[in-house]
Amino acid sequence: MSDPKEKIRLEILRFLEAKYPKSYTASQVTRALGHQPKQFERLFNDLLNELVQARKLERRKGKTYSFMVPDTIIEGKLMVTRSGTGFVRMNEETEVAISERNLLTAFHEDLVQVQVYPKRTGDRTEGQVIRVIERGRQTFVGTIEKQRHFHVFVPDDPRIHRDFYITNRNLNKARPGDKVMVALEEWTNPFINPEARVTEILGNSKDLKVQVISVARGLNLDDAFPAAIEKEAADLPGIRPEDLSGREDWRDRLVITIDPDDAKDFDDAVSLTTLPDGLLELGVHIADVSHYVVPGGAIDREAQKRGTSIYLVDRVIPMLPERLSNHLCSLVPHEDRLTVSAIITLTPAGAVRSARFARTVIHSKRRFTYEEVQKILDSGAGEHADLLQEMNRLAQALQKRRFKNGSIDFDTPEARFRFNDKGEPIAIVRKERLASHRLIEDFMLLANQVAARSLGSLKTKHGIQAVYRIHDLPDTGKLFNLSAFVKQLGYQLVIGDEKETARHLQKLMESVRGTPEENVVHDLALRSMAKARYSADNIGHFGLGFSDYTHFTSPIRRYPDLLVHRLLIRHIIGQEVKPFYGYEALAGLAEQCSMTERKAVEAERESVKLMQVEYMKSRIGDSFDAIISGVTQYGLYVQVQDTLVEGMISIRDLNDDYYTFIENGHALHGERKKQIYRLGDPIRVVCMNADPTKRQIDFIPAR
Repeated sequence: MSDPKEKIRLEILRFLEAKYPKSYTASQVTRALGHQPKQFERLFNDLLNELVQARKLERRKGKTYSFMVPDTIIEGKLMVTRSGTGFVRMNEETEVAISERNLLTAFHEDLVQVQVYPKRTGDRTEGQVIRVIERGRQTFVGTIEKQRHFHVFVPDDPRIHRDFYITNRNLNKARPGDKVMVALEEWTNPFINPEARVTEILGNSKDLKVQVISVARGLNLDDAFPAAIEKEAADLPGIRPEDLSGREDWRDRLVITIDPDDAKDFDDAVSLTTLPDGLLELGVHIADVSHYVVPGGAIDREAQKRGTSIYLVDRVIPMLPERLSNHLCSLVPHEDRLTVSAIITLTPAGAVRSARFARTVIHSKRRFTYEEVQKILDSGAGEHADLLQEMNRLAQALQKRRFKNGSIDFDTPEARFRFNDKGEPIAIVRKERLASHRLIEDFMLLANQVAARSLGSLKTKHGIQAVYRIHDLPDTGKLFNLSAFVKQLGYQLVIGDEKETARHLQKLMESVRGTPEENVVHDLALRSMAKARYSADNIGHFGLGFSDYTHFTSPIRRYPDLLVHRLLIRHIIGQEVKPFYGYEALAGLAEQCSMTERKAVEAERESVKLMQVEYMKSRIGDSFDAIISGVTQYGLYVQVQDTLVEGMISIRDLNDDYYTFIENGHALHGERKKQIYRLGDPIRVVCMNADPTKRQIDFIPAR
């Protein structure tokens, strides 16, 4: 070998391969190969770095190097945690963890190529990003800050782990303290911060309304529709005589709506009639959005992109333009409206005898709120009291059958805010789940179930595909952990087959109802479950105990429901056997809808957290009764019982002892005083800080 540099490179590789998995500094490698560091260290540093770039060696902590065993290269979406660690799924069982320093120029949600390190015994699978294949996003929301000689953009999303450099010409009139949208210019060198340019100034970062809308914009959720979409919606006509052709006329029937008091988009209406033979005819009438939104049109493409309406704490970002969502499609009282109706014949005990679907026209006779209906149910008197009492009896029968067949009632508590004239939160109150809520819920669940069965029959007969709402079986290991935890609280969870497990989960939910630990048990139970999602493959819905389930009842605010309407109208009502959507198309749409749903949930959750922080700013120093809702090595998560506000007690503020984290026991144990902080325990806390920028609330134990 004539090239001495190549000879040394080979010696380095052989030495580190023989010493694997140990790592060495450049000086140590130089000496080990018989060279003087002062003379050869620069050469060795250059060679070592070249070998790292060639992925022959791995750079480790303390400027040390080790041999890199030839290993797996994978591709996947990078998901970064708030702490800065990234994860890319390798297969169904394994995620590859990527430390912040090994993310290189990748951001949260980028499609990346990852080199997987050889796994050491007992260690988690780790790797490093070696290439960004495709950016998951090009725009970001955050705040402009002024440094000594330049400006920086600080992202709102803590999962975006680097600040951006903004040149003066790229500020576009933004000033320090402005909440802005920026577009990534370039980022190819991980040792230099990325550059960006301001594309939109949202407003002052301290303005609460600006903070709320920035939550949505940060997730690439548009609060306004393009002008062309608004114009297309504005040009849509109302009901014309020819629109009634082929529709069943239900305008003389007693059809009503029951919705929240602040609702504007009324998707659904209901009717109930006792037939001569004693059976009941339930009508679930759903806005016929498909009449106005044609496949492939501009409004349809925008609705598909949005996927769902988003309900932030102080506003709604609709899936459809207001002309449709609040006017043409909304089932307002005393107006003719076009609908698609599920007409279901049942026994008074809730057994379905028959079901059919029809395109209809209705004229709602009364718009009820849930509170109005509840008052009538409680008193037995009021407008349409007999109808509402009969509906409630049927709903209770449906609930009874549902729970008997394995449905689980995750009655997750929710809170709502009360605002002053400035839009600032002045109170947080827990929402009460009423019998009137359950009435509508069970009618909608039944209609969705019947729709799924009808679509399923099409696949059996004609091979026609559909979209389903599915919920896979829970993780068995997580269920056993849940069982062990609730046993400490004095409850029992038996793990058996699918139906037995579901029955015992429902029994557990009933046992904890109304107790201080209810929220914690519900949360842990939900974490043990798979996430419900949309799919072209029907595997059933574990949580509801249904073998067939879809979403049919909310096409104003959910795109999958619009898809289901089109399938029902074409194939069930119209009896067309030629498929409108192929399997691949529906599978792609189902995945897209699941993704937009996850983003909507994240936006809604972040907006709630933002308002909680804003509310707690005026309660700093106050004491609260709380419950420990999470335990980590970094401290305790606590939830205030009456407002559901959640914050953290840092481990550094538990300064009366040295605490050890017991992961399996969901607890922190004090070594000297033997104080134990356990998940689900009540605790009195004091609010010490509420930071809107970090959306973080800090507590300490009350002494």
